[in-house]
Amino acid sequence: MNNIYLNEKTFLKFKNKYSTKKDGIYKYDDILVKELLFDSGYIFNSTIYTVNSLNDNKNILPKSLLIPNGYLYVNNKIKCLTMPYINGNTLKETLDNNDISLEEKIYYLKEVGKILEDLKQTRNNIKIYLNDLHESNIIIDNKGKIYAVDLDTCKINNNINFPSKYLNRESLIRYSKNKYPIVDNFDSPGYICADENSDLFCYIIMILNFISGTDISRISDKLFLSYLNYLIKVGFDSRLIDSLSKIIAKEDNVNPYKLLDTIDEKCKNYIKRNKNV
Repeated sequence: MNNIYLNEKTFLKFKNKYSTKKDGIYKYDDILVKELLFDSGYIFNSTIYTVNSLNDNKNILPKSLLIPNGYLYVNNKIKCLTMPYINGNTLKETLDNNDISLEEKIYYLKEVGKILEDLKQTRNNIKIYLNDLHESNIIIDNKGKIYAVDLDTCKINNNINFPSKYLNRESLIRYSKNKYPIVDNFDSPGYICADENSDLFCYIIMILNFISGTDISRISDKLFLSYLNYLIKVGFDSRLIDSLSKIIAKEDNVNPYKLLDTIDEKCKNYIKRNKNV
């Protein structure tokens, strides 16, 4: 573990010197430091349990997971997580960049789906789900390799359920409550018990956000199905649309990453119009 030890005075200097544009995130040489919201209590304890579980199993986890690999101590008390610094951009920044080709953006979306497939194979040995999967929690380095980050909020073994951007009371999961079990522990900060269906829900929302040019995670079920029918009329492959539609159906979600290859020129032009390219 790459631990850093500071006292209160040097920690304040550290934060002033190495702070980034993101609150609570600091860049120290080739290390990224993330300040924790809590330094005691059950959420803190579960965060530490999560990080330790990830490190205990890092040899069997996909290399595309950017695992926190140490702690920053202040007066011998854990205040921050440390992890390798990745020089690159988030998937959100990449998808919003009009200078990057549509083909490259689709490639990166497919790579996210491959991470989920790799995790599926890993579950033969350990139960792990990304949970808070969204466009800003995927980093693309300068060589085009992608990483899932913010793993201190993942679901692993018996830790608590943490919050997730797309897994909330207002999102489309509200139409399939039996499929996405609600956390029955009122002390848990998360709303949904993360599993394979919830990870695929988040991934499919990311795909649909890319296609539509807006966040559709909170629209109504009727508007959602109407939009999918419209996409078929536009020319999107019915197999792709069927796989996307499953997020509000009774049956389990399926990983649609291979079907992204069916997005042809006509569909790409539709996406470009939505993004004003």
